[in-house]
This record gives sequence, C-alpha cells and structure tokens, in this order.
Amino acid sequence: MTSEQVEASVYISMLWRDKRRGKGFSRRELAEAGMTVQDAKIHNIPVDKRRRTSHSWNIQTLTALLKVIPLTDVKGIGKITAAKLEAAGITTAQMLARSTLEELVAQGFSETSILRWQQNAKTLLEER
Repeated sequence: MTSEQVEASVYISMLWRDKRRGKGFSRRELAEAGMTVQDAKIHNIPVDKRRRTSHSWNIQTLTALLKVIPLTDVKGIGKITAAKLEAAGITTAQMLARSTLEELVAQGFSETSILRWQQNAKTLLEER
C-alpha cells in the first residue's frame, strides 16, 4: 500500500457545500475502511484524533489504498521483472502507473518496456 499524498477532505463551514484539505482522517473513517490508527501510522496516513465526522469520499480514498494490485498482475511483468522493479522501489501496479519515465530509465529499464508496462498498469487499474 502506498500513501503518497493521501489527504482527507472536510467541509469548510456549516453550509456543507465547500470542502478543504483536512488535517487527517477521523477514527470512524479508518474503522469504516477496515483500518486501525496503528495501520494508518505504519503507512504514514494522517489521523486527526479530534475529528468525529465521517465522509464517504474519505472512506473511498482509504478503501482504494487497501486495494493493492501486485506487479505480477500487470501484463508483461513476470516474477523476475517484478523483483527488479521492487528492488528499484516500485512495489505495486499503482506505483508503476504513477512513476516517471526518467526514474525508471535511471534504474536500467528500457524506455519502450516502461511505457508498455505503465499503459498496461493503467488499463488494469481502470478495469478494477
């Protein structure tokens, strides 16, 4: 699971219209997504212990983090390539889809392979 740039959203005022970036996810949101506060700390997910509200969009964000897709599910990536990508710091299909071409080329992968894997990873993520 990756938690890069994971942010909770909360309402700005009592009008319940506009949202702003929150300080963290509430305990209730974590529980409804099937996580504990300790799980959140392990994955560097911010927790606002003062918040008592629960918003569906925050629960969906947390649930999406729990749906980790292994690299070997991406078409064209076998066990050996997955091990090489993991050694380079890419451990999930989500991370592969978001990684930059430059950082993977610097790790010794060919540009055409990276582009093909990234496209396959994005297609897989859209299907699920």
